[in-house]
Amino acid sequence: MMPGVELLTTLDARREVLVGAVETLLAGKVERSKELLRRFTNGTIGFPRLAVETGIHEKSLHRMLSPRSGDSITAANLLRIVDALARVDGWSFSVRATR
Repeated sequence: MMPGVELLTTLDARREVLVGAVETLLAGKVERSKELLRRFTNGTIGFPRLAVETGIHEKSLHRMLSPRSGDSITAANLLRIVDALARVDGWSFSVRATR
């Protein structure tokens, strides 16, 4: 565990961070979403396990979720990361369009 990393020990805390990441992503706030995905990863499974779960090299994950990564992450990779992190607690996401 890295110093200064907040463990997300409760389901409510994990759900709040992961749902926040997805909502900000859908709102077009990619940098904030990446920040929340980084926080979730560091506070739960860590980057080594996320690499295994996604099939994406650990260093690439760090780079993709870095605040300095610019546009180096694709939508497909973001969705792979979200899917893997949601599976940590057996969650899945669905999107509903409303007026």
